[in-house]
Amino acid sequence: MKVLLVHSASNRRDDGNERKGAMHPLGLAYLASVLEQNDIEVKILDALIEGYDNEEQVRSGFIRYGLPRDKIADIIKEYRPTVVGVSSVHAYRYYEFMEVLEDAKKIDKEIVTVIGGSYSNYFWNDCINLSYIDYVIIGEAEYTFLQLIQNIKNRDFDKNKLIDGIAFKFNGETISRPKSTWIKKIDTIPFPAYHLLPIEKYWSIGVGAGNYGTKRYATMITSRGCPHSCEYCGKGLTSRPGYSQRSANNVFQEILELKKKYNINEIQFEDYNATVNRPRWIELCNLLINADLGITWSITNGMNVSTLDKEMLEICANSGCDALYLAIENHDQEFLDKMGKGVKKNHVEKVIKISKDLNIKVTGFFMIGNPNEPIDSMNKTVEWAKTLGLDYANFFIACPLPGSQFYEQSLKDNLLIENFHPSRLRYGLSNFKSRYFSSEQIEKYRYDVWMDFKRSINNDNIR
Repeated sequence: MKVLLVHSASNRRDDGNERKGAMHPLGLAYLASVLEQNDIEVKILDALIEGYDNEEQVRSGFIRYGLPRDKIADIIKEYRPTVVGVSSVHAYRYYEFMEVLEDAKKIDKEIVTVIGGSYSNYFWNDCINLSYIDYVIIGEAEYTFLQLIQNIKNRDFDKNKLIDGIAFKFNGETISRPKSTWIKKIDTIPFPAYHLLPIEKYWSIGVGAGNYGTKRYATMITSRGCPHSCEYCGKGLTSRPGYSQRSANNVFQEILELKKKYNINEIQFEDYNATVNRPRWIELCNLLINADLGITWSITNGMNVSTLDKEMLEICANSGCDALYLAIENHDQEFLDKMGKGVKKNHVEKVIKISKDLNIKVTGFFMIGNPNEPIDSMNKTVEWAKTLGLDYANFFIACPLPGSQFYEQSLKDNLLIENFHPSRLRYGLSNFKSRYFSSEQIEKYRYDVWMDFKRSINNDNIR
């Protein structure tokens, strides 16, 4: 049997206020490595990077980019897979990942279609009621997906009822088994199947997750979950409850492999909270220092400022850290205390100063557009950001990520805009009804303060 894993095309707003991106689909690469380890033939189609320069207007306000829909269908026809699996990790790509599954069934109704990722984890019941989806993987997917593929290969369809973390239709009945068991030692998961990705193409466009351009980079995840429970975070849909970490040596061995095979010189870590286990991160830094690989690194999803001090920053700098992305969020200490990450304003200022002294670039992440926050409070956040000496700042509109406490409270309080759809979940769009602003007003406000900040720093190296 053959399995085709598809990273769908994407979309951007057509007003020019949103940049394009294309990064390695790590989730699919992990799935592929587990399948290969178990002698299953697998191919990854990254339709986003393969057609990165192809653009077309598809919906009002949005431009689709990536391989055209018919080209993806042609690849499915040519490869003739038994199973087509699609990632739904970004809800804003809803139409693009759904079209792959729909077309697979049109090509051959016998193709087994599977969806996994953050969108389908939360909206699994909606997904399984679509005629072109056969199975939904709920939660951590590597070994759930493997069990499913092995059952399909052996035609043991009754056994699918026993798989933990799956939903499907069986004789007209919906069978669902929400995820209840998790991989105990994530060091045992094989490294992502980078060899199945067109890795040179990611480097050629030079667009990773950071703000400062990229080199020969790789993306990595060193932990799953997070020990914090911030109300705005949808971590439970993309990871697992609690917090599980790879050992420092396991991470280091993957870096050595990437250096040897691909001569990478940059790592972009995508953890939710990589540095919360201080001894582990210091151990990894020491391994990098001793190996002297000439690799730079950053944690592009943001770092919890409370985990950083002079000692930690110095060892990070010595091991190759050249950029920090700090989740600062807001000027209001009461708001920060409510988030529960232990962030203190005076500590933020100290961390930025130490980092600058160590020649580490610093980007601050700030949240605006909370439906319960007036504009004058947002202005204070923006003005404070300007005083911090940052190299860059990203201003994100508060986003109701399904699965987060914030989303559930927004539903309860009827705060979401009329006809809200998850495809609108992006940090440049507002999805709220607020007594303080309209969606259009806060979107313009966000763009204006973002442009004003970029002008104030006058840094041509920022993309």
